[in-house]
Amino acid sequence: MKPLVRTGKTVLLVALVVLSIVLSYFLWSGNLKEGSEIGIVQDSPMPTETTPDVAHAVRPYRIVVQAAGGTTIANPDSSAYTNWLSALATAHALDRTTIHQLPQNVDFQVTLQFGTKVNHTLAGKWLNPFSSTIGKWSGRSIILYKPKDDTNCRVAFPVDNGMMTVKTDLPATTLWKQADKQVSAAPYDVLDGTSGPSYIPRALSMSEFIYSVRQPDTLPLVHTFFVNPQAITRIQQDQNTSLWTDGSRAVLWDKQTMDLQYEDPNGTQVPLHDDALLSGIDFIHSHGGGPQSVIAFDQLGSLTVNPNAPSYVLTQYVDGFPILSNTANYNINMENGRVLEYDRPMWVLEQPVAQSAVHVLDRGQLLNKLKSLDPADTPTNLRITLGYALVTNQSLSAQNEVQLQPVYYVTSGSGAGWMVDAQSGSLVLGSDPS
Repeated sequence: MKPLVRTGKTVLLVALVVLSIVLSYFLWSGNLKEGSEIGIVQDSPMPTETTPDVAHAVRPYRIVVQAAGGTTIANPDSSAYTNWLSALATAHALDRTTIHQLPQNVDFQVTLQFGTKVNHTLAGKWLNPFSSTIGKWSGRSIILYKPKDDTNCRVAFPVDNGMMTVKTDLPATTLWKQADKQVSAAPYDVLDGTSGPSYIPRALSMSEFIYSVRQPDTLPLVHTFFVNPQAITRIQQDQNTSLWTDGSRAVLWDKQTMDLQYEDPNGTQVPLHDDALLSGIDFIHSHGGGPQSVIAFDQLGSLTVNPNAPSYVLTQYVDGFPILSNTANYNINMENGRVLEYDRPMWVLEQPVAQSAVHVLDRGQLLNKLKSLDPADTPTNLRITLGYALVTNQSLSAQNEVQLQPVYYVTSGSGAGWMVDAQSGSLVLGSDPS
């Protein structure tokens, strides 16, 4: 055989071997973009995360402060919010009585409102000072108040057909002045509705943000959902959607909506806690974690309308206000303490890259705008929540950025819902405000 021919065949053989190795790598690492394949990989496992922690996820989503001058709202992470939580945590219980309802003529009242029913397991930080007096109480609100002609504050815990009220050593005069000062500085109007009161600021400037975002590593996150990630099948459903399954569990990733969904109809995870929410938070830790600044809501407490009605929604908070777009939520559907479904955004807020002040509509301005959207509805049928909408467009997405726009999230008794620009009152989203 001529040397030139022999050399040519050797080069061709080496090229084929290299090509085979390269194609095998892409096949088994799950990087082919079309069709189906077995996703056998040897990548490093994703570590268990510690966020969000229970202390952040189970905290009041708002604190309503009422005094002689009116009402205000202490939003999460504000100084007012922190001060009220600190006061409650340092209280000492002196005695307990049961009453049918709170007195009408209190000097001030501060109500901590939770998105889910809390107990000593979930909210021990605030309930431990009262553990010897309130027993195994559970509920959705805790009320700090000053009765007339009393030098100390009392704390009330709603129960069936009444209130357990506990006298404390908290000095009433200091906290009374604090409540008056907060109401005077940032008054809110109360809109009483059939589904509960809504709170609308009289003169508030919110920040409008543009945030940089990052995307978690997809494959390591996907593999956390499977017992044996070396034997899962990946199906490329279209150019934006990928499905991984082991025949029982399934994970769907949509690149266009930046959403990842997990489903296990059999609920094979063993619950680690008696409380379902704690098991749900542990599940999030084991599957990529989540942001620290979230608050948990159950189906009854949820701020937004979600047709899927998950058992728990972890809503992200920015600058004290909730992100009211459902696509920003971490949703957990559970049964008997086991996670059946879970979906999360495939983006994480990093840092604000731009910020500007926005003056939001007051009660009269907002109701006038809403009247044009649904003339048949009366204010008593409305539930109104102030927060942020997640806005993306082509230019922002190309730069891995999102806009957080101040909005009022409005739902009515008829089931209609809107997001309206909190500054202009113009419609942001129509009958489906997700």
